[in-house]
Amino acid sequence: MKPALGLLLLGVSLLFVQGVVAIFVAAPWVPEFSMLVVIAMGLLLRSALLGLVAAFALGAATDMLSGSLMGLHALLRVALLLTVLFAGRHLSLRGGPTTAIFAAGLSAGNAVVLELLANLIAPVEGGLAARLFPDLLPQMLVNGIAAPFVLSFASRVAGWLGDEDGRRLLRFDTRSFPA
Repeated sequence: MKPALGLLLLGVSLLFVQGVVAIFVAAPWVPEFSMLVVIAMGLLLRSALLGLVAAFALGAATDMLSGSLMGLHALLRVALLLTVLFAGRHLSLRGGPTTAIFAAGLSAGNAVVLELLANLIAPVEGGLAARLFPDLLPQMLVNGIAAPFVLSFASRVAGWLGDEDGRRLLRFDTRSFPA
């Protein structure tokens, strides 16, 4: 419980940092910290239920602070956590380069789905591609570079708050086979 709450508070505080950095740096060059913290939640938390609740709360906080449609980021953060939980069971996402590539791919998927959902509610003139693609590559690059650092810091926060090793346990099949 404490690691999930700590990661939620880390995500909310990084939202404020993201807002301050966005004053001085162009929007596509600012890491999307709430997305990166949700990736860390999926890789570090042992309880999927606590992760889902924390991801939803972090998405709702993102919606409130960004002024976007209420529930849009919350829905995307829950879907993102489910994707990370599924991928974390089938892929080795412990190294820096693999985490960076995975975060960059999720960043692209997140941006496309976010724009598609927003376009369903409030259509954009000039087409979706004209608004989405100029900012997509810088956002992927920045999120990919920031992902290993955010994951490392989140791992330290989770470990500091009582999780023995700051990561989810691997489950091994212990069935014995006849010789």
